[in-house]
Amino acid sequence: VLELSQDALFAVDRICALSRQYKFPVQFVCAPVPESVYRSWAADGRLNRLTRSLRSVVEPNCHGAVFADVNRDRSFPDYAFRDPDHLRRPGWATLYGLILRNMLATSSR
Repeated sequence: VLELSQDALFAVDRICALSRQYKFPVQFVCAPVPESVYRSWAADGRLNRLTRSLRSVVEPNCHGAVFADVNRDRSFPDYAFRDPDHLRRPGWATLYGLILRNMLATSSR
C-alpha cells in the first residue's frame, strides 16, 4: 500500500509552512523505483492515488509546488537496486544524484 505516513504528512506540513513564510517553491520528486515495481504501481493506479493524496496536502498549503517523477524520464532496472529501496553504489546512486542536480539547476533558472 502506498500512502503518506503521519510522519511524512507532518514533515510536508512543516516544509510547506516554511515555504509560505519565506516564499519559496517546494519540489517533490518521486525517487527511483525498480522498473517491474513501477510498472505494477502505474498499472493498478497506486502511483496516481499517492500523487493525488500528496497534491491535496501540498497545493493548498505550500507557497508553490512542483512535482516530478524521475521514473518517467529514466527507467531504473530491477538490478540497479541493492535492496527494495536503495540504488547500487556508486554507479546508479551517482546517476540519480546527477538527475537531481540537473532538475534543480533547471528549476532555478
